[in-house]
Amino acid sequence: MSQTYVSLDLETTGLNPETDEIIEIGAVRFQGEEVIDTFQTLVNPNRPLPYRIQLLCGIKQADVTNAPPFSDIADSLIAFLGTDILIGHNVAFDTGFLAQKGIKLTNAAYDTYELATILLFQQTDYSLASVTKNLGLATPQHRALPDATATKELFVALLNRAYQLDIGTIEELVRLSQKSNWNLEPLFREILKVKTKTAFSDKRARSAKKVQDAHALKEAGDKKPLVPKAERIPLDIEKLVGILESDGALSK
Repeated sequence: MSQTYVSLDLETTGLNPETDEIIEIGAVRFQGEEVIDTFQTLVNPNRPLPYRIQLLCGIKQADVTNAPPFSDIADSLIAFLGTDILIGHNVAFDTGFLAQKGIKLTNAAYDTYELATILLFQQTDYSLASVTKNLGLATPQHRALPDATATKELFVALLNRAYQLDIGTIEELVRLSQKSNWNLEPLFREILKVKTKTAFSDKRARSAKKVQDAHALKEAGDKKPLVPKAERIPLDIEKLVGILESDGALSK
């Protein structure tokens, strides 16, 4: 995981970027598990804060009234995001609000919601709270920076799962996505590239281990060649069953 990413989360007065406003921004720059830098600020929406949002986020009217307007922090946010790949849970929501404010990002973006539907297909609820709880990760709090951090941890966990897929499955995902504009195609193409590079060395390592195991078995066993017996003796069925039972020699 040498790639640097920026996890992004916005808190807003509602769900419509054309009529609602941003009230908090949180972002985390990271590489693998390591957090490199963070960005957090409240934003003055220049309007009354809905009571349900105050309850949901724990942000009071006085908090945003005393905060800077979006225009004052826009340049700092753009500089922080840079050209790194963006990570978000339903990332189109966040980038849509920024676009409405005039920040039309050209960064590649990976959606952890969509990635979770592929790698955690047994889930019935793909909300950030549900998926992170299922994986035993940090719980989101409906605050921008904690939720950006939770999204970062979710992405790392999902990326680890993606690298555990067999090469055939990854090849099929890449093949199916090549003629589309699927945002996750570059991610799986990169995973395939890494898996292909390590496949030969992994195969050699497994082959070498088999040789070592066979050699150790030969050294430990009777070096005399096996001699067939003239008389055939029936298998001891009870002994064989005992070997195959859950607490038998095979399971141990």
